[in-house]
Amino acid sequence: MHCSGCYARANGACGSSVTQPDLDTAKWESIFNEAAQLGIPFILLAGGEPFLRYDVIEAASRVRDIIFPVFTNGTRIDDDCLSLLDRSRNVIPIFSLEGDAAKTDVRRGEGVYAAVQKAMSRLQEKGILFGVSITVTTENMQAVTDPSYISNLRNMGCGLAFFVEYVPVSEQTEHLALDKEDLAELGNAVSALRGDMSDMVILSFPGDEEAMGGCLASGRGFFHINSVGGAEPCPFSPYAKYNLKSCSVLDVLQSGYFAELREIAKNADTHNGGCTLFQERNKVATLYAG
Repeated sequence: MHCSGCYARANGACGSSVTQPDLDTAKWESIFNEAAQLGIPFILLAGGEPFLRYDVIEAASRVRDIIFPVFTNGTRIDDDCLSLLDRSRNVIPIFSLEGDAAKTDVRRGEGVYAAVQKAMSRLQEKGILFGVSITVTTENMQAVTDPSYISNLRNMGCGLAFFVEYVPVSEQTEHLALDKEDLAELGNAVSALRGDMSDMVILSFPGDEEAMGGCLASGRGFFHINSVGGAEPCPFSPYAKYNLKSCSVLDVLQSGYFAELREIAKNADTHNGGCTLFQERNKVATLYAG
C-alpha cells in the first residue's frame, strides 16, 4: 500500500528505499524473550504491514508473558492467521482506520475499509479480542470521536481504541496536525468516551503522556525497534545509534544516548500537536550526529 502521509515510508522503513535485510525470526524471538525476562508486558508490532512477516507474528505468539497488539491494515487476516489468533490470545490485531469507508479508503486505498469490516466480523464470530487505531486529523476528528462511531465499533466486537494524533511527515500535510485547541477538544472527547464506554480500553497517543509526566519515548516508557534492528527513540524520531543485532535491549535502555534524549524531551518547549521529539527533531538530529 501507499497510504498518504505514511511516516514509515517517509522515514525509509518500508518501500524500495530499504536496502538492509530485516532481522530474522530467531533474532526477533530472542528480543521478545529478553523483553519478557526484563518484565516488559507489551510490545506493539507495527509496519508497514506486520502480517507480511507472519514468521515474526508466530514468534510473538510463543512468548506468552507479553501482550502483542499488532497494528494492521486488515487485508491479510486469512484462515491461517485467524487460527493463530484464536489459539494465541496474547496477539491482538489492531485495525487502522481513518473513520468511515470514504475517509479510510481515500487514505489507504479502495476496498480497505471493506476488508477490515470482513476481518472484524470473522474475529467477532470466534470471540477474539481486537481493536482499532484511528489517526486523528483536523479533517476527521469530529467524526471519529462521535460516540455513535465508537459505539458502532464496540457493537462489532471491538474492545480497544487507540486515538493517534497525526504527525506531519511533510510540509504539505501540516494542515492535518491538531493545534492546541484541537488537542484540548480531543482530550475532552476521549475522557467522555471512557466514561460512556467503560467496557472498552480507550487510549490517546501522545495525548495520554501528559498525565504520565510527558514524553514516554527513549526508554522512559518505550522505544522503537525498526525492521533492521535499529533502536530508535520513537517511530517519529528515527535516529538509531544502537542496533539489536549487536547489543541487548537492556544496553539500549541504559544508554547515555537515550538518557540525553529523555532530557531533551523533559526540557522541550511547548509544541503544537504531534510528539515532543518530532517537534524537537533538530536537537535530536544534532545529538545523533555528535
